[in-house]
Amino acid sequence: MTDTSEHIRSAARSGGPAVFGLGRWGRGSGVVVADGLALAAPHHHPRGGPHHHHPHRGAPFRHRGPQPPWRGDRNPVAVFGDGRTVDAESAGTDPRTGLVVLRLDTTGVTPIPPAAADPRLGDLVLALGNPGGRGLRVTPGFVASEPRILEGPGGRTGPMGIEHSAPLTRGAAGGPLLDPDGGLLGINVMRPGWGLTLAVATGADVAQRAAAVAGGTVARPRTLGVALAPGHVAQRLRRAVGLPEAEGVLVRAVDDGSPAAAAGLGDGDLITQAGGAPVTEMADLARAIDAAPADGRLTLTVLRGTETREVEVVLAEEPVA
Repeated sequence: MTDTSEHIRSAARSGGPAVFGLGRWGRGSGVVVADGLALAAPHHHPRGGPHHHHPHRGAPFRHRGPQPPWRGDRNPVAVFGDGRTVDAESAGTDPRTGLVVLRLDTTGVTPIPPAAADPRLGDLVLALGNPGGRGLRVTPGFVASEPRILEGPGGRTGPMGIEHSAPLTRGAAGGPLLDPDGGLLGINVMRPGWGLTLAVATGADVAQRAAAVAGGTVARPRTLGVALAPGHVAQRLRRAVGLPEAEGVLVRAVDDGSPAAAAGLGDGDLITQAGGAPVTEMADLARAIDAAPADGRLTLTVLRGTETREVEVVLAEEPVA
C-alpha cells in the first residue's frame, strides 16, 4: 500500500500538470502528448466491452469528420490544474485509435511520454483526470485482462483496448492511463458497466501520430474487407458440419470489391496463417495486416474445407468517410 501511495503521488507530480479539463462543467479531460497537441476521448464510444468480431473490416471508432469531446461549447477551453485556461480546437481524429487530437497552447507544460512497455494482466495502473479543471483526480487500479482488439460501432474493428479496475470519475474520460513510472499507456474512454474502466492504447508513437493527424498526413488503416468469427466459433462450426478442427479465424462475409474478394476469399474459409505467422485469434490477423509491407501485399494460408491453399491479397487503405 505504501508503494501504491508513492506511485499516486509521483504520477500527480510528473503527469498531473499535463492533464486538463475541457469546459468548466466536467465535459471531459485531456492530456498533452506533444508540444501544442493533446488527446481527448471521442464523444461516441463502442458499446459494451472488448469483443472479437470483424477485425479490419473498417476503420476503428469511425466518425463523420472530427468529433469534439464536448457538447454545447462553441469555443471550448482547456482548464489546467494551475487555473490557466487556453482555447482548444479539434485538429482531427486518429483513424487507428478513434481519439480526438486537440490543438492548443501548451507553453510550460511537459508532455507525458509513452510507456516503455505494453501493460500486462495484473499490472498496477493509474487513471488521471481533471473534470472541468476543478482539480486533478488520480485513481489506482490493475490491468484486468490482456490488451485486446475492441469492436467499434456497427461491428467494425477498433484499436487495442486496456481493461482496468481504476475508477473513472465523471468528467475524467479523455484523461491518461499511466504505468507506475508515469508512462502513457492509453486514454480512458468509458466505463463498460461491469466495474471496469476501458482505455484505448496509444502506443509508443503517440506523439508522432498526433502530429500526423494535425498535419493531415496520418495514414489510413488498411482493410481486408471481411467479417470474421473468432477461433472458438470457427472450431464449433467446422465440427458441426463434420470438418476436422483447426486453429484459425473463419471468414463469415466478404465485402464486394474488397481486397479479400479480389483474392478469391469466400465465406467459410479458415485463415490459419498471415505473413507466415500462425493465426489463432483475430489479434494475430490484425497485427499481420498492420505489419504488411508498403506495397500492401500479404500472403494468407487458407483452409477451405479440407484443402489448404495460399492466397495473396493486396490490402487497401480504409476510404475516407
